[in-house]
Amino acid sequence: MLSDHHKGMSILKVTHIGFWYELLLPYICNCLSSGSHMSVNDFLYDWVRQLGWNNPNYKYIFNTTWTYLLSIQLLHIGVRRNNAEYIRAEHMTFHHCFTVPQEML
Repeated sequence: MLSDHHKGMSILKVTHIGFWYELLLPYICNCLSSGSHMSVNDFLYDWVRQLGWNNPNYKYIFNTTWTYLLSIQLLHIGVRRNNAEYIRAEHMTFHHCFTVPQEML
């Protein structure tokens, strides 16, 4: 357990950036080898759906990065800037971790 939240956020930021590099590297290599144009929309809406979802490791890293690591950063930014919308967005992402389904009660 980290007692210094600055170190914890630094570790999460390094993890987040590293995962994005892992996600973008195959896309960039594919674009360079085929000579096609690179764009964020092409990556998120075309390439990930066509090629990225075929690899379970890629799918796991994408979902973890996009959902959980990004929401932890949103909470951090929301607390530092006193922005309730960012904090609420993070809570919406993690609400399933802290609630019990009705059928289990």
